[in-house]
Amino acid sequence: MTLEQVERPAGHAFISYVREDAADVDRLQGMLEAAGIRVWRDTENLWPGQDWKTEIKNAITNGSLAFIACFSKHSQRREKSYQNEEFILAVEQMCQRTPGRSWLIPLRFSECTLPQYDLGAGRSLDSIQRVDLFDQGWEQGGARLVAAVMRTLGTLQVENTGHSRSFRPTVGAAAVLAAARAVGLLIETCRQQRRAPSEVATAWRAWRKQIAWSMPAYDLDGNRLTVEPPMIETRAREAQLSAALAEAVAALEPIAATVIAELHSVRAADEGLIRWCQWVQRATEVVVTAAGRWPGNPPTEDDEVLSDTLTELQHASAALSAAWRQEEAVEPPEPPPPDPEPVETDQQRRLREHRELLDTARPWARSQRRPYDADLCARLIETAQCALELPHVPSLLPIGLRQPLGSLRQWPATQTTRLTEC
Repeated sequence: MTLEQVERPAGHAFISYVREDAADVDRLQGMLEAAGIRVWRDTENLWPGQDWKTEIKNAITNGSLAFIACFSKHSQRREKSYQNEEFILAVEQMCQRTPGRSWLIPLRFSECTLPQYDLGAGRSLDSIQRVDLFDQGWEQGGARLVAAVMRTLGTLQVENTGHSRSFRPTVGAAAVLAAARAVGLLIETCRQQRRAPSEVATAWRAWRKQIAWSMPAYDLDGNRLTVEPPMIETRAREAQLSAALAEAVAALEPIAATVIAELHSVRAADEGLIRWCQWVQRATEVVVTAAGRWPGNPPTEDDEVLSDTLTELQHASAALSAAWRQEEAVEPPEPPPPDPEPVETDQQRRLREHRELLDTARPWARSQRRPYDADLCARLIETAQCALELPHVPSLLPIGLRQPLGSLRQWPATQTTRLTEC
């Protein structure tokens, strides 16, 4: 059986609400139907000429997997409403059901007080765990509501069939299919978003090559040197590449959030799939991170890092689907150990201390009024040996250059610039 061939459950979730909450109910209905749960609403399931009281009673008493009672500040203000009649029927059904079995689910769309109803066996509406769908509670509360309705469906299926195998496709199909669809969207979007950084990096490499060949320079042995472009222009290119990468990440982050949200639904439907869900989530996070980097500075040709992460995500998603279908699935790999803290080498430490010392001494080079600091002067003299170890690099000064490039041999070695051997 494929994901597309899975049938939806035969029952439905009945939603009881007041008209003022219709917009929130529309969102609730979409969330339930996205999980493969049929919804019964008076606006869609009642037809002209039908006895609406009889139809509503039948919808509540026959084939209702769950009765979702929606409350809000609007329902609290209403002294009379058809919702009260629906809830009285639901209370009668609740009194006939075995305690401890979920069926009536209170739900709030805003801060309000739940009405007082005696549900029998010492139960009241306040004694039932409610769901809050307002402010920041839509994502978490919605996932818990879907899971609760799915578990109710699972109990009914097990009672009717004697085993849970027939229940798994109905419960998990919508969640796994939605996760697979979101993963596919993330992969394709990532490939499309890679084009812009690739174009910027290609233009940067071509521009750098053009600068190098337009200014021929040679070392003392006659070897061609590569002339690096001016730093101010290089930084502009760096900013363009960083902006393109940031734009790609910004396009991927909402899709990645959708993938992770759908994985929560999969976990709620089948706890046995947690390890595969964790694998897909890790691979998703790695893809977003890889999409925000480009190899080399200046940039080189794109490497295989992003391509490998996309392949890993595809494998993880395929394994999740196979595990849900109870087929032979690739076991999720162990999570990688955390990256060790970077260890500063002796050379890095000396360079860092040298830069810090220069930053400390720099104000004395700009002002004649600062008092003499003997300790700072001694430290500068001590670290001068470190500066002397820096290699001499020939200079190519764009201002005040009096001799042609061919007389590079005559240039003072003390002048420095960004010239490197090809």
